[in-house]
Amino acid sequence: MRYKLLFIICLAFLLTACSTQEESSNKKANAEVKDEPYTREITEEEQKYIQMVLDKDYSSLEKLTENSAEEVKLDYNKIAFAFKKYGEAQELEKKGIDESVIKDVQEVEIKYYFALDKLKSVKFIPSKIQKQVTELEKALQERENYYKPIVDKYTEQREEERKQQQIEDEKREFYSKANSRTENPRTVSIGMTREEVLTEGWGRPRDVNKTTTANTVSEQWVYSGYKYLYFEDGILTTIQD
Repeated sequence: MRYKLLFIICLAFLLTACSTQEESSNKKANAEVKDEPYTREITEEEQKYIQMVLDKDYSSLEKLTENSAEEVKLDYNKIAFAFKKYGEAQELEKKGIDESVIKDVQEVEIKYYFALDKLKSVKFIPSKIQKQVTELEKALQERENYYKPIVDKYTEQREEERKQQQIEDEKREFYSKANSRTENPRTVSIGMTREEVLTEGWGRPRDVNKTTTANTVSEQWVYSGYKYLYFEDGILTTIQD
């Protein structure tokens, strides 16, 4: 029995050692493998596209490569698009952007945004136009970083205004329902909330008597015709009709 136990311990030790050595070898092998940069052979067709970029003939390049799913054409269509949108945005800035007019800011910011987005999705940039494309991406990022906070601030303000408007609209709707029920009251029942009584029951009371204790808040709502409703913590508990 003792020898059997000793054999099991030795076997477990050997298996653990082998596993550790294999893991170490795998890590070393993985460390030696480096991701190869993506590349492709430049064809005569692509040489024409490169020359169009160098000549700044972006409109012709965009037209020549539009509506194509081919990788090469798709890349150059994105590059042409980015240069064109950058030029359009620059023209708008030259005319003058009133940063207090959010429509003007959004118009120029969205051009920078989409141009940058397209450019970042380009798979391969040949060395002959690497400098131009890199400089374009840097310029686009700088302008996008400048305008985006302005647009974001405006968007937040508009969202806050929308929320406030929604609150006001809900208040008006609530008061309208309460006024309607006051003029045309309906049946109330135990368990209704104050809001439900106002909008679905007897409507607005003539007077409210409120009593606050350490544990509860009690309210007596007084209506015409010696009618009374009693609430405990906002819930209708007694009807005196």
